[in-house]
Amino acid sequence: MGITPAGQAALAKTNAALDEVEAGMFASLSAQERDHLRALLDRVNTSAEDFDCGE
Repeated sequence: MGITPAGQAALAKTNAALDEVEAGMFASLSAQERDHLRALLDRVNTSAEDFDCGE
């Protein structure tokens, strides 16, 4: 089952808001610097299964 039209509209609205926030946060970075930052962040391990808090 695919995404509904309402879901597609909500996703588009959310993506637009995220694009706006990102543009503000990274405004002082060049396009090359933003690409480099994205590449570095893509390498960050964010898998919850890989973390053991121990508490």
